[in-house]
Order: sequence, then C-alpha cells, then structure tokens
Amino acid sequence: MLAHTLRLSLRALRQDLLRSLLMIVALGLGIGAAMTSVAVFRAMSVNPLAHKEGRVFIVQMDNMAAGSPYQKAGEPPKQLTYRDATALWQTHQARRQVLLYPNQIALEGLDAPLSPTLATVMFTTADLFPMFDVPMRYGGGWDAATDERGDLVVVLSRELNERAFGGANSVGKHLRIGGQRFTVIGVTEAWHPQPRFYDYAAGVGAPEPDLWLPFAFGIAQQMRALNNDCWPSYAGPFAGFQQSECVWLNLWVELGSPDEVAAYRTLMERYVADQKALGRFPQPMHNRLRTVAEWLRSQAAVSSDVRLQTLLSFAFLAVCLINTAGLLLAKFLARVREVSVHRALGATRNQIFLRYLAEAGVIGLCGSLIGLLLTFGGSAAMQRLAPDLAHARLLDPSMIGATVVLAIAVSLVAGAIPAWRVCRTVPATFLKSE
Repeated sequence: MLAHTLRLSLRALRQDLLRSLLMIVALGLGIGAAMTSVAVFRAMSVNPLAHKEGRVFIVQMDNMAAGSPYQKAGEPPKQLTYRDATALWQTHQARRQVLLYPNQIALEGLDAPLSPTLATVMFTTADLFPMFDVPMRYGGGWDAATDERGDLVVVLSRELNERAFGGANSVGKHLRIGGQRFTVIGVTEAWHPQPRFYDYAAGVGAPEPDLWLPFAFGIAQQMRALNNDCWPSYAGPFAGFQQSECVWLNLWVELGSPDEVAAYRTLMERYVADQKALGRFPQPMHNRLRTVAEWLRSQAAVSSDVRLQTLLSFAFLAVCLINTAGLLLAKFLARVREVSVHRALGATRNQIFLRYLAEAGVIGLCGSLIGLLLTFGGSAAMQRLAPDLAHARLLDPSMIGATVVLAIAVSLVAGAIPAWRVCRTVPATFLKSE
C-alpha cells in the first residue's frame, strides 16, 4: 500500500513538474537558511565542558577603581591581577587549579627542520590538561613538580607537530623556544573547543595556541599577556606590573562538591576583605565563581546578531512554508474531479488524505536534499567569514538528520490543510457537472 501511494505521488509530481520544482526549491531555500543559522547558533552556544558543569569554575574579583572602562556596572573584570591570581592559587584549596595567559614566542627547530617562526603560546600550569580533558596524541602534560621547578618542557599542538615533525611521535625531541632548549613531552590531538571558554577574554577569533609552556617560564621571561587591562594605567617594569592593578590572568578551579564550592567562596570573601583592609578593592564586593555555562552566558558567547539571524531565518522558513501550502492547495484543487471519481469508486477520505499528504512528504524529502546542499555551503561560508568558527564542527550526523526531518515535517504541515480541504470534497458536486 505504501509503495503504491509513493508511486502515485511521484507520478503526480511529474505531471505538474514546474509547480513541484517551485515547491521543492522554496522548501530547500527555507531549510538551508534555517539550518545554517541553527548550526552557527549551536556551535556558539554549546558548553564544551558540559560533562563537568558544576565542578569547574572561573574565578573573578573586582579590584578596579570606580570609573574603570573595563567592566560593566556590578560586574568584575574578566581576568585577575597577578598578585590576586597567584595568592589564591598558592592556597591549593581547589582539587585542581589552573593559571593561564596567552602570548607569542620565537620558535625554531633543533631536532626538526623548522624555520624560525613566531608561535602562539599558552603559559599555564599542570592541572590544565586533566581539568579540561585535553586529548593527547603522544605523551602527556607535565606534573605539579614542574610548575615548582620551572623545567623546560613543552606540549605541542597537533598542527605544530605536523609542521615540525611530520606528525611523528616527537616526545623526547627538542625545539628552541625563546632562545632556550625545550624537550617535547606531549602532543595534543586536534583540540579546538568552541567557544574557546578557557581564555574567552582574549577575544573572539583569537588563534589556538601552537604550544603549551609552564607558567613559571613565562613569568621568568617577564612576558605579559597579549591582552591586559589596567586602571589606573601602568607602563613600568615587569616587577611593578606584577604588583599593579592590571588584570591579565585567568584562574580556573575544579571543586568536587557543593561544600567545596561554598568553602572557596568563603576563601574569596576573606581574601577581598583582607585586601580592602590594605586599601585595595575600592568597589563593593563583586566576587564571581562561575561555571563554564555561566561564564559563557555572562560573556554573551551567542551575540544578539546571531540570535536575530536565527529568528529571521526561521521567519523566512515560515514564508516558504506558507508559499508551499498555497502552491499545494492550487495543485490539489486542480485535481478535485479526479478525487471525486476516486471517492465515487469507494476511496475513503482517510485514503485520499494520506495519499496527498504522502505527496507533500515526497516534496519535503526532495527539498531536504537541496536544503542539505545549501546548509553545507552556508556553513562553509560562515567558517570562512567568521574566524571564531574556523575550527567549529557545524555539521554532524545529528544536524544532517535534523535537516531531513525538519524538511519533511515542514512539508507535511504545509500539505495537511490542502490535503484535508480536498478530501472533504463532495463527489456528487463535480460528477453531476460532467
């Protein structure tokens, strides 16, 4: 029965080919626009560390003077000063804790034919790799003892390892970084969390690091973060910069229970109270201990432009649905005498309804193919135009399946009213006129 219904639907599409093509193209355009917007929205709103939600937090405190242009009213800066971040880190009250900041550094090969180049680097501490579940291709990260000793070790990105060592296992090899000889201890898999939650303050589209170096080495080299905000401004030597009110470090902590979260909040409150007694932190206490999801929401990871684009794309899909419904109604009504004959020969209203609904479903299936092609093309274009989406996985099997399902569902909705209108036809009305 189903096969017979589909054959009838395909024959009907061929008989009115032009109108059928118009409906298929209209649905494809609407589906393509809507699903491209959904793919972008999904990539920018996803929580890359959702499986650790409620355990991993970013630490924020408000050390800025009144009138600072680097914060919203009642909101602390995105980052911490060196003195505040390291003071909290040295308490070791969290199960895991990560200090980090980005920069650029000179790099050249020793055991690799790598020409001198300027590489992006993330200076960080040992807990980053297990806290953020960084996937490793070869080797691993360093340990807490390295943070204390300042050993000259490096973890490479997969992309840099491809350039320097042809993708081979480079653990134990050496590179000259910042003029010093470093030993490779690990190579990450391709790791491009989107959004880049761990250093979102660096800005949208900031490049992923080529390599990861111990935090202590960056400080020993007197290297500041590429992005730092100072209020009041500071232009003195690095030692003074470390004690200034410039914010430039991210501090992330992993806490295992609500009691540990409460204890860490108390630690922050006591620390700020102590600093206020020393004449610092002139603003009211604006401490924040935010999960990854809360942090991304606070930083508006999904911009208002993206939200508006998504709404407009679905409005366009609605217009396409209405146009398709109108074309289907005209198409079905043109065959109302045929329906009358079928009814007179014993076809039930349900059979007529399902036949025409199946025809709408075939149109939706064909429209989904055009929609998929447009979604692939639109997603590729968005990745070229938006640097922050360059490494995002916009389309996956679930998105492809959703595109097909949405196209068929939209076509069925568009065809339901015309099909119902036709199946309500009274056969005698048209048969008497013949």
